[in-house]
Amino acid sequence: MEYRQKTTMLNENQEELKELRAARNQLKLELKQGKSRDFIENEARKLSFAKPNEVVVVVTTPQPKPTILPTPTPYTPNYRLWIKVFFPK
Repeated sequence: MEYRQKTTMLNENQEELKELRAARNQLKLELKQGKSRDFIENEARKLSFAKPNEVVVVVTTPQPKPTILPTPTPYTPNYRLWIKVFFPK
């Protein structure tokens, strides 16, 4: 390998190392926040967990009932119905 190729590869690896270190630091911060008592309590409350002697109240909005419209049936005069009975097509 030439010198330029090696320096290019070194620079790319150094950039990747910086990105990985930044990601690691972010994950460490998230882990630290995840271990805090407040975070754990907030997540438990999102799951509707309660402390002892607490009552969980879940408020829901009522869903409107669907209205069922009758299907219009075409009007057929009575004499036509009798004609169909005696003279089927």
